Amino acid sequence: RSYIEFAEYHASHRTLPLEVVEIAAVPTAQGKSDFVARLRNPNQRWAAREVPYQFVTSLGRSLPRTAYLLPNETRIIAGFGQSVAPYEQPQVELGDVAWVRVNPTTLPRLDGLSAEGFRYTPFASGATGLDVAVVNGTPYSFWTTPLTLVARSNGRIVGVHMVVLEKWRSGERRRLSLTWSESLPVVHETMAD
Repeated sequence: RSYIEFAEYHASHRTLPLEVVEIAAVPTAQGKSDFVARLRNPNQRWAAREVPYQFVTSLGRSLPRTAYLLPNETRIIAGFGQSVAPYEQPQVELGDVAWVRVNPTTLPRLDGLSAEGFRYTPFASGATGLDVAVVNGTPYSFWTTPLTLVARSNGRIVGVHMVVLEKWRSGERRRLSLTWSESLPVVHETMAD
């Protein structure tokens, strides 16, 4: 006779599905839209090692991409230059997630990655510039690190930009200058992931 209630054990140790916290289509000057979404992993001991995803609209699908999420992590995903019908909200379609059980105490602490000093500048050409400082305050150096910046105005997403930082050393502070080809409204909040 087993003293373990397997149904109860499996129910308490199963993976919870990933959550789509927010999704938006941001029109660009080229007549297309940039799609941005925030995914959240609600699991405490399970990492989503591989998350296949596509943005879907009535006009088609974006190219398949993959992401990963550590336990309790919220991550920004984006698709650039996508076609969307006017006033249509894109959807995120997630494929089969590859899960791996992890011990949260062995995960690297990445709390020291930050962005600060956001300064938006409107250009006479109608574009918008952004100057920002990114800081690697972790004990780790990174060979390549993708960084997604999301600009918000009055609670809605008005711009998304992605840049890849190369050879970002531990303790290094780096200045970045980015340009949106369209004019952004007054930005009240910027998220960096």
